[in-house]
Formats: sequence, structure tokens, C-alpha cells
Amino acid sequence: MIEKACLDLAKYAFHKQPTGGDEAFYKLLSQSTLHTHEQDGQLTSMVVDTHFNVYFQGQVVPMSGIGYVASYPEYRGNGGASQLITESLKENYRNKTIFSYLAPFSYGFYGQFGYQYLFNQNNMRSLRLISLKVNRQICLLNAYHLYKRKQTWLSFINKLIITAVS
Repeated sequence: MIEKACLDLAKYAFHKQPTGGDEAFYKLLSQSTLHTHEQDGQLTSMVVDTHFNVYFQGQVVPMSGIGYVASYPEYRGNGGASQLITESLKENYRNKTIFSYLAPFSYGFYGQFGYQYLFNQNNMRSLRLISLKVNRQICLLNAYHLYKRKQTWLSFINKLIITAVS
């Protein structure tokens, strides 16, 4: 059962029980898209992509919450987690998901996918017409498509919003 294997990896990688225990983790998986990487029939890496709606410029738009990015130590550096994040981003792009947030363990690692620092927990900030409030310590905005298309930030976001709500 892949869900049990993912729970075991999460406990190993993060050195603790998932918040709310095993049942809460299984419920999260049932409401999320699970991306896994296997080698020789064994789970090596995983990414949990949970979908939400957020308000942006007075409109409800789709958002992807990336979590539980993990690999067993013997498989770190083999590209498994990177492949899963890229897979998730491509899927979200196809589904017209505008934002992707996560709490990073490393800015450098996630920066290679276009994520950039955006806001802190419980602080209201306004960045280029974005006003958000969150309950996470640190989150990042994915600018993957902006980077790939060399667009200005604001034109990129406005184009995606028009597409998503159309």
C-alpha cells in the first residue's frame, strides 16, 4: 500500500509523527495528489500536492500547496524529488493552477524550480498588488512559468488569472 509507505517515509524524513497522527496524514493524502518515485519497486521519494483556492485581486484562484517533499537518504541526489516537483508543476500548469506555496527546507533547492520568498506567517504584506495572509512559517510563490517565458511578473499573473477564471 503506497499510502503506508509514504507515511513511513514522512516519519523517517521529518523525525516526527505527522500533525494529527497517521489518520490525519491518510486523510491529507485522500484530498491531495500524491507524486511518488520508486526504484526496484521501493518508494524512494514523494511529494504531496494539496489544492486550495485563494483570493487574489478580489477573485478566487487555484493554489497548489506542496508538502512532504521527502527522499530516503540513500536516494537523495538522484533527482527523484526534483522529478516529482517538476511533474507537479507541469500538472498544475495544465490545470491552470496559478499559485504554488510551500514551506522550504532550502531556498536554493526550491529556487531551481522558480520558487521565491513571498511572505512570513501572520504578516500582511503587499507585493506587486498581492495581499495575502497565511498560517505557515514561510511560503514561496512559484514563478516557474514566468521564468520560462521571460514575462514581466504582473503581466504573467494577470494573464493566468484571466485564463483561470474564464
